[in-house]
Amino acid sequence: MERDGPLGVVGTGLIGTSIGLAARAAGLSTLGWDQDSARLQAAAERGAFEPASDFHALLTRSRIVALAVPVTTIVQLLERFRRTPPPASLVFDVGSVKAPIVAAAEGFAPFAGTHPIAGASTGGPAGAAADLFRDRVWVVDTSAAPDARARVTALVEAFGARPIPMNAAVHDRAIARTSHLPQLVATALASLLEESLADPATCALCGPGIRSMTRLGSSPWSMWEGIFSYNGPPVAQEVRGLVHILSEAAAALEAGDPSALAPRFRAAAEAVRRLAEPSTPELEEK
Repeated sequence: MERDGPLGVVGTGLIGTSIGLAARAAGLSTLGWDQDSARLQAAAERGAFEPASDFHALLTRSRIVALAVPVTTIVQLLERFRRTPPPASLVFDVGSVKAPIVAAAEGFAPFAGTHPIAGASTGGPAGAAADLFRDRVWVVDTSAAPDARARVTALVEAFGARPIPMNAAVHDRAIARTSHLPQLVATALASLLEESLADPATCALCGPGIRSMTRLGSSPWSMWEGIFSYNGPPVAQEVRGLVHILSEAAAALEAGDPSALAPRFRAAAEAVRRLAEPSTPELEEK
């Protein structure tokens, strides 16, 4: 892995700050910049970055640039970089939607689209960790130019992650079910719960189950607005699939036939068992 130039991170939330910490642990120097100066300072105090004085300074000084900002901002930045390329010889993003980002970067050879499948219960710089990506899958888009793809793959491996190649469209369809749908479910459940939290009895009965299921409900709309704008149809399809299952359950319960739920419980238990098994995905490039 190259160690002859700083890695500049745009966006100092959980993922951006963790990239800074992981890069420093791997021996790279790092710069960071964020429109939110308080968040940038918090990330710097964690030891993730040297704060850049401004966005232009970060671009000027960085050999590698990581874009860890909302999807809409990533698209805007890549459209700008196509017109006025930065000095960096490698630019990569960590957005949760890949197809629109890859399209925005078309013709910009230093770019590689990526997505780390990692997170934490605490967001922002406070939840960041140098080992956040260790043994986690990190998607690398297959349409990236060979040099950019090889270099970002080496970087991801240096962070301890497991890079896997994946087509952007395949990624976006799969992530709609595994990430974007769960966010909507948590949001809907927390929203429903909020209507009754003024009732002391309801509050008293909120145990670990409901708290764990609604944890994602605290995610900011600013992060999800672009994701749902760009990946709306696949997410809508997943929502309809879930609504169908819930409607079947409601009908069975109203009919006094709870045994009709048994196949779903068995399928759910099998899914949980399989998710608990350690696995190393081997994907064919498409």
